Amino acid sequence: MKLNGYEILREITRGPITTVFLARQTALDRLVLIKTLNTQWKEEKDLVERFRREALICARLKHPNIVDIYTVGTEEENLFLAIEYIEGLDLGRFIEKYHPLPPDLVLYISREILKGLAYAHSKGIIHRDIKPGNILISRDGVVKISDFGLARTTDLPALTAQGGTVGTPAYMSPEQARGAKLDQRSDLFSLGITLYELATGVSPFKGNNFADSIQRILQYTPAPMSELRPDLPGWFCDLVGKMLSKTAARRPRSAEAVLNHPGFKALTVEAEQLAAFMAHPEEYRKSAAPLSGGESSAVTTGKKSLLVFSGVAVILMILFLVLRMNSNNGDRPSQTAMPPVAVEDSAAHRVNSAAIDSPIIPVDHNAPEQSPSGADDSPMRETGKATPSAPGAEKVADDTGASSSSTVRTTVGSPAAPTENLPPSLSGDTAAPATGKLYIACSTWGTVLIDGEEKGVLPLLQPLTLSAGTHQLEVRNPSYLPFRREITIIPHRIDSLKIALTPLEGYLELRVQPWAEVYIDGEHVGQTPLHEPLALPAGRHQVELRNPNFSPWKETVEILPGETILRQVILK
Repeated sequence: MKLNGYEILREITRGPITTVFLARQTALDRLVLIKTLNTQWKEEKDLVERFRREALICARLKHPNIVDIYTVGTEEENLFLAIEYIEGLDLGRFIEKYHPLPPDLVLYISREILKGLAYAHSKGIIHRDIKPGNILISRDGVVKISDFGLARTTDLPALTAQGGTVGTPAYMSPEQARGAKLDQRSDLFSLGITLYELATGVSPFKGNNFADSIQRILQYTPAPMSELRPDLPGWFCDLVGKMLSKTAARRPRSAEAVLNHPGFKALTVEAEQLAAFMAHPEEYRKSAAPLSGGESSAVTTGKKSLLVFSGVAVILMILFLVLRMNSNNGDRPSQTAMPPVAVEDSAAHRVNSAAIDSPIIPVDHNAPEQSPSGADDSPMRETGKATPSAPGAEKVADDTGASSSSTVRTTVGSPAAPTENLPPSLSGDTAAPATGKLYIACSTWGTVLIDGEEKGVLPLLQPLTLSAGTHQLEVRNPSYLPFRREITIIPHRIDSLKIALTPLEGYLELRVQPWAEVYIDGEHVGQTPLHEPLALPAGRHQVELRNPNFSPWKETVEILPGETILRQVILK
């Protein structure tokens, strides 16, 4: 890739939608990240618009705690962003490396994130993907929010289909997981998860897979943070607990309100202290003074903390010995043993996650829920690994217009390349079966099955590698109708298929006295008494009851797939 004014140094990461390069801006002699849309999506107007919208949103956000976009440019009809390069770690890797963090630094990082988020909210922007991977810590101790690729603002059109789910599963708010309308309190829930993980080292809702994480968000209540970190101030633990309320109305009303807590106002820690900690963590821990002020619950690391960590160490040692004994009892190694971990390029840890790909739903790069698809589980670990381009890679099939459980044949890609152009190893009788690759983009998550075999959970970081020929594709999500298509894979091609799932219906039963005309989302649907409950798509709906002799009755109801909501109303 070539761009005027930039020296492309190397590819950092290639995701399903975008690719990011490390570059040097020659005029200013500074490192930047160049983010560009992948070839196969350049004809997709909605994705190009999402990319453009990210630039528009970020361009108006100028704040010390938000990653900056320097330039939005076009080169050979290819839109690109030049993004501030942060040399350091994302918060997920920071936690892995430095946990447990001293209490004063937990509060400092929390305060800095809140500053950036409060500023974004003041501009009418909801991030919608707050998570450790989108928080950056520089070597100088500066904290910045990155990746506004999923952000929504009131004065730009929305691109996600109504009822679609965006975000990262283990960090979604309950209303986000249901595909309901979001406000800034959704960001506060996601931030509450992030701060819980920052303090405890545990992601409270991370499940074994995408669907498991969603269920945990909707049903599971994590242990109080004060039980896991008794050295943290009580007021801070209480704030995080309120941010994690399943009901938006019970959360703090805004990031600004959280930031204005006296505990944050009294905090004197700045970037210099965090930088000093990263340079010499053990020395910092030894010299750190106890927190002062606030409702601290054992501000120093006392006996209770020591007992907790000692107990954990003993349990881990016992588990290690048991596993060691079990591994020696059999003739064969356990089939569930983890493979050796490859040594990573240290430069990959310095990637600015503003560069991480922003597909319809971005991948949680540190989460285990990325299902097997032959892909590396983290684009940050893909330094120097470029997805090979191929003729026809820009070809896109669009099946968003007819999502149903019926089976329809779809040919993905264009006619196969002539066999005489193939290497001998691919055209001979002894060659391995020819394969093609397929990207799948969807406005919500779903389990992908090919010929009845589970291949992973959308969004997939890498394309599926499938044998050439006809296959049965199915995408399942319990809140949507199954999506089924017969697809044809063309040998030696990388193609793309965009789909949309149809939400399942729920039901609304109305019992009204004396009677009323019923309007759903502004549309007249009948008069009470209704003969049966109303079938409505899952999601939020505005219900209005009108009777000329009484005041109108209005309420927004949340329809859940397969469930019946009852409303008994006496008009007044």
